[in-house]
Amino acid sequence: MFKSIRREPCFVEIQTSKGWESAIKSNDSYSTKAGLVKYQNGDVVLVETTEPVERIRLRWNDDFTFVKRVLGDSPGVELGDMAWMPVYPEKHWAWYIQCYDGKTVHGYGVKTGCNSFCFWQLDQEGISLVLDVRNGGCGVMLKNPLVCATVVEREGLLTETPYKACQEFCKLMCEKPNLPSRPVFGLNNWYYAYGDISRESVLEDTKLTMELCADTKHRPYMLIDDGWQLLREPSYIGGPFVPNEKFGDMAELAAKMSDMGVDPGLWIRPLLTKEKVSENMLHPRRLGTGGGVFLDPSKDEVLEFVADIVKTVSDNGYKVIKYDFTAPDMMTADIYDEIYLKENLTDGGWHFDDISVTNAQIIKKLYEKIQDAAGDSLVMGCNTYNHLAAGIHQIQRSCLDTNGHNWEKTRRNGVNPLAFRMPQNNTFFIADPDCAAITDKSPHEMNVRFFEACALSGESLFISVTPRLLSNEHKKRLKESFKIADAGCQCEPVDWLDTSCPRQYMVNGEIRTFNWYDITNGVNIY
Repeated sequence: MFKSIRREPCFVEIQTSKGWESAIKSNDSYSTKAGLVKYQNGDVVLVETTEPVERIRLRWNDDFTFVKRVLGDSPGVELGDMAWMPVYPEKHWAWYIQCYDGKTVHGYGVKTGCNSFCFWQLDQEGISLVLDVRNGGCGVMLKNPLVCATVVEREGLLTETPYKACQEFCKLMCEKPNLPSRPVFGLNNWYYAYGDISRESVLEDTKLTMELCADTKHRPYMLIDDGWQLLREPSYIGGPFVPNEKFGDMAELAAKMSDMGVDPGLWIRPLLTKEKVSENMLHPRRLGTGGGVFLDPSKDEVLEFVADIVKTVSDNGYKVIKYDFTAPDMMTADIYDEIYLKENLTDGGWHFDDISVTNAQIIKKLYEKIQDAAGDSLVMGCNTYNHLAAGIHQIQRSCLDTNGHNWEKTRRNGVNPLAFRMPQNNTFFIADPDCAAITDKSPHEMNVRFFEACALSGESLFISVTPRLLSNEHKKRLKESFKIADAGCQCEPVDWLDTSCPRQYMVNGEIRTFNWYDITNGVNIY
């Protein structure tokens, strides 16, 4: 059964700092003392504001008892807890929800690139859409009408699998993804080195990259992660993004890596710096971490500052640019607090200078600036907001960090979003499930299995390897996985309706099963 919501909502309310107020309907308009909203052909339009508006809530009442299980999304990187769940009325699902009726899957969501943060709620009596239009932690005061989001829906087909239904709905939400022209795979040095890197270690990693990818037709990437920059300390991970004494000239290093056969990549964190910047560039909350300061992405001066960093990295010969932490740094949230990854996004009581634009508009403009500055280099967003980056960036991190010291974190943070965000792969962008890791602190076999599953998915494929630690057997399997990724394999999860950690994947008509537990004897949370 399918219920359409491409019709006038039954109820609309608007939130300000004073609380929620029910809107009065007049023709196709819904108004309170604070503002006026229209719902036109799926577009939710905030026409005007007379007071700062924080959120808009639309409600469609109907019989939704046909829904047996629900799969929703998260605002940004995923927390490792995605699953097909029962109807959970108070749960806020970001961007879209997929509804399984026991036979097929129906989709409700908003198009990518919207001008608000969108959250869905579902109960047996109806479906609700909440649009967060705040500026910082306060309401927005518009200068012009704003299309906050465009609602889309899709009725599933009995002839398709639940996965296929989810994938087709993702295509409907993102009409023009910006996809790489070739598969994305290679090595990343973060999960074995954790920042303890040098020019020499990078060149050694480059040699290993070429050895493992000797049989691929496309060039692999070797991504230099955090640790190359000048002021890198355990308590500070930010700019200025100039090399420390262990690296020297970064353009020369990129050229050397390229001559060895890889396309080099580089990590940056553009909204945190210890550079002397003008007072106008500082984040309005005047916060930072480790002695650095957060910058204000709503300011043109900051956008140019960020663009200069990105352009320099690209001009120096780095073919993939991984930029990190713009979501928490913009929302000035502790990266371990994770409020920026939940429906609250940020706490209240602060705003950017120009209160006429929403947080979504500000961060989309930042993404576009980074993408433009990157030129021909690929951009990988990490700790960014996936629905807002879709159609802009080519690669998008799906999850919180995997781990080179703790397999359980890789299983939870890697395997879970590998499966549940797979419908976004090649429809929104190339999804990145993060890295498998071969270290002396995590079971090699389990990480090799994760790597093999990632290769079958068609998502980006990266691994971190402690030098000289690979066995011949595992080396052989990694080389085979790189060949699979190079050929552009695709699969779909089979048992994902029944577990948060899928182990079965359909590949070319055959089921491939992965055991995520035998070596570790299950999950121990104590």
